[in-house]
Amino acid sequence: MSEYINNRSKRVENLFSFCIGIINKENGKELIEKHQFSIDRLTPHDVIEVVDKLVKTGINTDIIKKNIGKILNVFYKPITKYPWEKPEKGHFLYYLMMENRAIEQILDKIKVSLKLINKKSKQNEDFIDEYKIMRTNLLRK
Repeated sequence: MSEYINNRSKRVENLFSFCIGIINKENGKELIEKHQFSIDRLTPHDVIEVVDKLVKTGINTDIIKKNIGKILNVFYKPITKYPWEKPEKGHFLYYLMMENRAIEQILDKIKVSLKLINKKSKQNEDFIDEYKIMRTNLLRK
């Protein structure tokens, strides 16, 4: 048991060192290679502990926020591979997860709509011009 704890504390230290390197704008590829062993074995609890440690060290939260996306992108694969028991129906977390799936579906629909809106084509420009003329005519009446 103590071997696990020691390995875990070393892993957290390595992950913390990785995060500090990212924050200090060190070479990301080299940092990943250096800390790959710990990254591959991280747990969700490790991630929480590392972020907590970053905050407690007094690093400006704006700096942490600016870099946390890069850090979590590296941690994403190992976190998704972490085995866990999904909560059963009736459990509070089960319903939160269902709500998240519903929100994901809505966001996917919005994403498709935004892509269509942002698409720069002659057809869309003509449509917008016609819409403006129609709108102007309707507002006059």
